[in-house]
Amino acid sequence: NSAFDLSNVEKINVQDTYFRVGNTHSINLFDIKSNLSWSNVDDHVFENNTFEDINCRVLNLSQQIFINKCKFKNCGHKDVVGGVIYTTRNIRVHESEFELCIAKVAGAIYCTSLDDENGISNCSFNTCLSLDYQNVSHPAEWNNDWNTSKDTYRGKLNAGGIWIDGLPIRGIHNTQFIECNVYIKRAS
Repeated sequence: NSAFDLSNVEKINVQDTYFRVGNTHSINLFDIKSNLSWSNVDDHVFENNTFEDINCRVLNLSQQIFINKCKFKNCGHKDVVGGVIYTTRNIRVHESEFELCIAKVAGAIYCTSLDDENGISNCSFNTCLSLDYQNVSHPAEWNNDWNTSKDTYRGKLNAGGIWIDGLPIRGIHNTQFIECNVYIKRAS
């Protein structure tokens, strides 16, 4: 369930908006799923927006979009995969900030592949956590004994910043990770 369902919308342009939701009963703030054939990812834009204190996943995507100059602070939920973004498609994220974002798996971004040379660039990820495997008191430590449940999600590796779950992988440039882990699945 989502607060805003933008599924099957032909063009999306969300700009210069401040979102502060707090507690919500939704799993996603925005749901963008479509059977439409979008020809240009740059026609579907989230730009210059701030998302703060969003107690759910911000974007659930099955379409390509462009996220530019956005700030995500204190977003996500302990029970979701992809605290800010969950996508089964390529994504472009430029000049955006992710801070204090959480999820069960992939505190900021979970994507099934990153096959766009212009994928993620000039972004920062600061203290984004996968709560199943990262020690909240010491985020640089992971796969620690404090996780007494010994549950795993696709093995014992996990990522607070970005989880890319498939190949090909291209397009992470000029991006910094502070107290975050990145997991990229290796080819079998």
